[in-house]
Amino acid sequence: MASWSDSMVIILREIVGDNEAIPRYSDDRLIDILISAASIVVDTVSFSTPYIIDVTLQTISPDPVIEIGDKNFVVLTILKAAVIIAVAEYRSAAKMAISHRDGPSSIDTHFVADNLKVISSDAQKTYTDTELKYKLSGTVGIGILSVYNGFDFNSMHWKPSDSSRS
Repeated sequence: MASWSDSMVIILREIVGDNEAIPRYSDDRLIDILISAASIVVDTVSFSTPYIIDVTLQTISPDPVIEIGDKNFVVLTILKAAVIIAVAEYRSAAKMAISHRDGPSSIDTHFVADNLKVISSDAQKTYTDTELKYKLSGTVGIGILSVYNGFDFNSMHWKPSDSSRS
Protein backbone atom coordinates (compact mmCIF):
# COMPACT_ATOMS: atom_id res chain seq x y z
CA MET A 1 0.00 0.00 0.00
CA ALA A 2 1.34 3.43 -0.93
CA SER A 3 2.00 5.94 1.81
CA TRP A 4 -0.82 8.29 0.77
CA SER A 5 -3.30 5.45 1.13
CA ASP A 6 -1.95 4.36 4.52
CA SER A 7 -2.50 7.73 6.18
CA MET A 8 -5.53 8.91 4.20
CA VAL A 9 -7.49 5.69 4.84
CA ILE A 10 -6.92 6.03 8.59
CA ILE A 11 -8.06 9.66 8.63
CA LEU A 12 -11.09 9.01 6.39
CA ARG A 13 -12.12 6.05 8.54
CA GLU A 14 -12.06 8.28 11.63
CA ILE A 15 -13.95 11.13 9.98
CA VAL A 16 -16.81 8.90 8.82
CA GLY A 17 -16.93 7.05 12.13
CA ASP A 18 -15.97 3.66 10.71
CA ASN A 19 -13.57 2.79 13.51
CA GLU A 20 -15.28 -0.22 15.07
CA ALA A 21 -13.51 -3.54 15.71
CA ILE A 22 -15.14 -4.81 12.51
CA PRO A 23 -15.28 -1.80 10.17
CA ARG A 24 -18.09 -1.34 7.66
CA TYR A 25 -15.69 -0.42 4.85
CA SER A 26 -12.60 -2.39 3.89
CA ASP A 27 -9.33 -0.54 3.31
CA ASP A 28 -9.60 -1.41 -0.39
CA ARG A 29 -13.08 0.14 -0.58
CA LEU A 30 -11.87 3.32 1.12
CA ILE A 31 -8.93 3.50 -1.30
CA ASP A 32 -11.42 3.23 -4.20
CA ILE A 33 -13.42 6.11 -2.72
CA LEU A 34 -10.30 8.21 -2.06
CA ILE A 35 -9.07 7.72 -5.64
CA SER A 36 -12.48 8.76 -6.97
CA ALA A 37 -12.49 11.77 -4.66
CA ALA A 38 -8.95 12.75 -5.70
CA SER A 39 -9.97 12.56 -9.35
CA ILE A 40 -12.89 14.91 -8.70
CA VAL A 41 -10.80 17.29 -6.59
CA VAL A 42 -8.02 17.72 -9.18
CA ASP A 43 -10.66 18.47 -11.82
CA THR A 44 -12.13 21.30 -9.75
CA VAL A 45 -9.19 22.68 -7.75
CA SER A 46 -5.79 23.90 -8.97
CA PHE A 47 -2.78 22.88 -6.90
CA SER A 48 0.81 24.07 -7.25
CA THR A 49 1.75 20.44 -7.90
CA PRO A 50 0.09 18.79 -10.89
CA TYR A 51 -1.27 15.46 -9.62
CA ILE A 52 -1.84 12.50 -11.91
CA ILE A 53 -4.67 10.30 -10.68
CA ASP A 54 -4.96 6.86 -12.23
CA VAL A 55 -8.29 5.43 -11.13
CA THR A 56 -7.64 2.04 -12.73
CA LEU A 57 -4.21 1.54 -11.16
CA GLN A 58 -5.27 3.38 -7.98
CA THR A 59 -2.26 5.67 -7.96
CA ILE A 60 -1.70 9.30 -7.11
CA SER A 61 1.52 10.72 -8.46
CA PRO A 62 3.47 12.36 -6.99
CA ASP A 63 2.60 11.02 -3.55
CA PRO A 64 0.88 13.95 -1.79
CA VAL A 65 1.96 12.74 1.67
CA ILE A 66 5.60 11.57 1.35
CA GLU A 67 6.90 13.37 -1.74
CA ILE A 68 4.99 16.65 -1.51
CA GLY A 69 3.53 16.97 2.00
CA ASP A 70 0.51 18.72 0.45
CA LYS A 71 -1.94 18.99 3.35
CA ASN A 72 -4.35 21.00 1.20
CA PHE A 73 -4.71 18.19 -1.34
CA VAL A 74 -4.97 15.59 1.43
CA VAL A 75 -7.65 17.49 3.37
CA LEU A 76 -9.75 18.30 0.31
CA THR A 77 -9.55 14.73 -0.97
CA ILE A 78 -10.50 13.22 2.39
CA LEU A 79 -13.40 15.65 2.80
CA LYS A 80 -14.63 14.87 -0.73
CA ALA A 81 -14.38 11.13 0.04
CA ALA A 82 -16.42 11.70 3.22
CA VAL A 83 -19.07 13.44 1.10
CA ILE A 84 -19.17 10.49 -1.31
CA ILE A 85 -19.67 8.09 1.60
CA ALA A 86 -22.30 10.28 3.32
CA VAL A 87 -24.34 10.67 0.12
CA ALA A 88 -24.13 6.94 -0.62
CA GLU A 89 -25.30 6.06 2.90
CA TYR A 90 -28.16 8.54 2.62
CA ARG A 91 -29.28 7.14 -0.74
CA SER A 92 -29.11 3.59 0.58
CA ALA A 93 -31.17 4.44 3.66
CA ALA A 94 -33.69 6.41 1.60
CA LYS A 95 -34.24 3.42 -0.70
CA MET A 96 -34.84 1.12 2.27
CA ALA A 97 -37.03 3.48 4.33
CA ILE A 98 -40.38 1.95 5.22
CA SER A 99 -43.45 2.89 7.16
CA HIS A 100 -45.87 0.19 8.26
CA ARG A 101 -48.79 0.27 10.65
CA ASP A 102 -50.67 -2.81 11.87
CA GLY A 103 -53.21 -1.93 14.50
CA PRO A 104 -51.51 -0.30 17.45
CA SER A 105 -48.03 -1.30 16.22
CA SER A 106 -46.04 0.71 13.72
CA ILE A 107 -42.60 0.71 12.16
CA ASP A 108 -41.14 3.80 10.53
CA THR A 109 -37.51 3.99 9.38
CA HIS A 110 -37.78 7.30 7.49
CA PHE A 111 -36.05 9.13 10.34
CA VAL A 112 -32.82 7.26 9.57
CA ALA A 113 -32.83 8.56 6.00
CA ASP A 114 -33.78 12.04 7.23
CA ASN A 115 -30.84 12.11 9.65
CA LEU A 116 -28.45 10.84 6.98
CA LYS A 117 -29.71 13.54 4.61
CA VAL A 118 -28.72 16.19 7.16
CA ILE A 119 -25.33 14.53 7.65
CA SER A 120 -24.67 14.37 3.90
CA SER A 121 -25.72 18.02 3.49
CA ASP A 122 -23.38 19.05 6.31
CA ALA A 123 -20.54 17.01 4.80
CA GLN A 124 -21.07 18.71 1.42
CA LYS A 125 -21.17 22.16 3.06
CA THR A 126 -17.93 21.43 4.92
CA TYR A 127 -16.24 20.38 1.69
CA THR A 128 -17.59 23.37 -0.25
CA ASP A 129 -16.55 25.83 2.47
CA THR A 130 -13.08 24.28 2.72
CA GLU A 131 -12.62 24.29 -1.06
CA LEU A 132 -13.65 27.94 -1.22
CA LYS A 133 -11.25 28.83 1.60
CA TYR A 134 -8.44 27.09 -0.31
CA LYS A 135 -9.30 28.85 -3.56
CA LEU A 136 -9.37 32.24 -1.83
CA SER A 137 -6.36 31.89 0.47
CA GLY A 138 -4.26 29.04 -0.91
CA THR A 139 -4.63 26.99 2.27
CA VAL A 140 -7.36 25.01 3.99
CA GLY A 141 -5.81 26.15 7.27
CA ILE A 142 -8.22 26.33 10.15
CA GLY A 143 -11.22 25.66 7.91
CA ILE A 144 -11.23 21.94 8.59
CA LEU A 145 -10.74 22.50 12.32
CA SER A 146 -13.63 24.90 12.83
CA VAL A 147 -16.41 23.71 15.13
CA TYR A 148 -18.83 25.49 12.82
CA ASN A 149 -18.18 23.25 9.83
CA GLY A 150 -20.44 20.40 10.87
CA PHE A 151 -17.74 18.03 12.10
CA ASP A 152 -17.61 17.14 15.78
CA PHE A 153 -13.98 16.45 16.63
CA ASN A 154 -14.92 15.28 20.12
CA SER A 155 -16.90 12.31 18.82
CA MET A 156 -15.11 12.18 15.41
CA HIS A 157 -18.48 12.06 13.61
CA TRP A 158 -20.39 14.38 11.33
CA LYS A 159 -23.08 16.21 13.23
CA PRO A 160 -26.09 18.17 12.04
CA SER A 161 -25.70 21.93 12.21
CA ASP A 162 -27.94 23.87 14.58
CA SER A 163 -29.84 25.39 11.67
CA SER A 164 -30.99 21.97 10.45
CA ARG A 165 -32.33 20.76 13.80
CA SER A 166 -36.03 20.85 14.50
